[in-house]
Amino acid sequence: MPKYKDLTGQRFGKLTVKSLTQKRDKAGCTIWHCKCDCGNFIDVSSNKLKRGNTRSCGCLKDDNSKQYRQSMIGKHFGKLTIVEFAGKNTVRSCYWNCRCDCGNYKVVLTEDLRSGRISDCGHVAKEKRSEWLARNHKAFFNKRYGKTLVEKTDLANISQTKPNSRNKSGVRGVTYDKSRKKWKATLKLRGEDLLNKRFDSKLEAVKARKQAEEEYFKPILEKYKYQKSSDVGRN
Repeated sequence: MPKYKDLTGQRFGKLTVKSLTQKRDKAGCTIWHCKCDCGNFIDVSSNKLKRGNTRSCGCLKDDNSKQYRQSMIGKHFGKLTIVEFAGKNTVRSCYWNCRCDCGNYKVVLTEDLRSGRISDCGHVAKEKRSEWLARNHKAFFNKRYGKTLVEKTDLANISQTKPNSRNKSGVRGVTYDKSRKKWKATLKLRGEDLLNKRFDSKLEAVKARKQAEEEYFKPILEKYKYQKSSDVGRN
């Protein structure tokens, strides 16, 4: 059997070689079964592929025709309608400015329109995602917070007494500020900084933090009869 170079998987212009056929041209060159970016198939000899004589199924030639471009205006592909020619890419495939049924515009390649890879401006996927979130938000929310979120406050979080692993002071909400050589006490509730002060000693910072917890955390925990947790939480 004559030797030949396997071209399977290689690209030549808009053509991707899929398999070797049993045919040969008049010069005895192997003929390959190729898929064009537009979705069509064509059999091409190895010489024509390597020399660049054949770079598409024929659509590339069509893309270069003004008559062809004009004929594409107004055509529908899914929810997209071609409005105007928008230029070419590096392999001379056409871009088209398309209007989606929703009113938005999107620039799309010929092969993406013909193959159906792109059939709208992207709003369909966004709508499906919004619908999914709407259906699953409640379940996700309950899984994340359970019944601990009230009045925009996570009771489980404010009831925790242990600091996270990054806090070396041993007291939640109390850290050492090396740059100022001060002990810092902080406390937040509903995203608002209710305590953010520095002290000369750790004892003073701890005292301030505990007082803030009594003033701001304790009332809401008692209101909802939530028992304090010792789990590690956010600082």
